[in-house]
Amino acid sequence: VWGDTVTVINTANPEEILATDGLTSRDLVLAKIPIGLPDIREEGARDAAVTSNATRAYVPLEYSGLVAVIDLMTLQQIDTNPETELIDPINLRKAVPGAAPRYIAIEPRNEYAYVAGREIGTIYVLDINPNSPTYNQLVQTINTGLSGISGLAIDSEGTKLFATNKLGTDSYGGQIFVINIDPQD
Repeated sequence: VWGDTVTVINTANPEEILATDGLTSRDLVLAKIPIGLPDIREEGARDAAVTSNATRAYVPLEYSGLVAVIDLMTLQQIDTNPETELIDPINLRKAVPGAAPRYIAIEPRNEYAYVAGREIGTIYVLDINPNSPTYNQLVQTINTGLSGISGLAIDSEGTKLFATNKLGTDSYGGQIFVINIDPQD
């Protein structure tokens, strides 16, 4: 992921492809998928998360406040708002002015994606369950109290969300904020 394009590569058998005479790492590319809105240049894609069933990828677009959704079967961006003519990503700024999403983590049940920006300590919770009436919508915000977030991760059971931040310019100093996301709790 970089800029306004997601490159999908073939990881099923890269050694075999690269062992073929004349083929290079460029031959591993399956698709280059344009994301975001067509009238915005350089939306700031830096991170992506894939659902555990490998059907969708979610890509935060920091500079525009959007989250692009990619159908990994058809290799194209999904329209999250069919009421407009454009192919629309999820628009966080509609609900939270100034949202600048950069990091993302998806819990193993594929119910929610957790998205955070590096400038403020807010985590945006997206409903990513296709059977939900609020599918691909912002359903909650979590204020961590951190000055900004530098990474997100979810434990293997899908019960805890970890948000980290750095303190100043010291790469060894920082905080970890743990959030209970256990649906049974």
